[in-house]
Amino acid sequence: MLRQRFQLDSEVGSGSTCTVYKAHDHKRGRAVALKVFDISADSNCSSSQEGHIRREHQIRQEINMLLLIAENCLYGFHKIYWYGHLEVGPVIVFQLLGDPLEKRWRGVLADCGPQMVQRLHDLHAIGVVHRDQKPENWLYGRGKNSKVIHLIDFGLATSYRNQDDEHVKKVKPSPYCGTHMYSSPYAELGYNQSRRDDLIALGYLLLSLYDPLPWSHYTISSPDQVVALGKLKLSSTFEHNDRYPRSLIRYLNICLKLKFSETPPYTVLSRLLDGC
Repeated sequence: MLRQRFQLDSEVGSGSTCTVYKAHDHKRGRAVALKVFDISADSNCSSSQEGHIRREHQIRQEINMLLLIAENCLYGFHKIYWYGHLEVGPVIVFQLLGDPLEKRWRGVLADCGPQMVQRLHDLHAIGVVHRDQKPENWLYGRGKNSKVIHLIDFGLATSYRNQDDEHVKKVKPSPYCGTHMYSSPYAELGYNQSRRDDLIALGYLLLSLYDPLPWSHYTISSPDQVVALGKLKLSSTFEHNDRYPRSLIRYLNICLKLKFSETPPYTVLSRLLDGC
């Protein structure tokens, strides 16, 4: 029992910086998801103190993004219930969601594709880009919301608008963040990310559910290989693979042609996925 309130049940997921547990909130009488952060030194930092400060900043940034989402009452995002420090370290307590996208995937893109575009549209509408599209960051709801797909994990999310509410400028070089399998080639080429990059990454994610991506066996061990992967993605074509829906390929081609600060045609993209 943590702080005489949260009873940990079972681990439901983990990453390089955190572990997520199913837990019970005895104060509210409900099942929750409890995310425990590892604040050990960052491998990219020169000291343990620097790493600790960096992790604390990242946790605070994620909390701020979640509070912004809650403030705007966005639908289809996991709700934040509580955050703070417990005996196990810094934690965020969330709404408990259901199955991950891959577990319920049946090859029918229309069941989830338009919803996913809508989630990104709503997130972008409040000035935020997600920057980490991958299957495990999409979960179905539970009970009456079991058909609603939810976007989670805002540890890499950031604003694409500056203090004057203007779109940020394209910058190179920018630190890479994301998941190489799905991230936009522009991110790997060293540019900061904007709305188009979330949508490109979503396209790669959805293609991967039909068949492995052409770079699925590519390994990265140096900065040069990151750039090479970005170039490989830009040169890759998907029309020759009959397993990929034609409308999903059209969706991706539209996204790849978007300018850095261009407003994506969300309605067109959603209709393309609805037709798969």
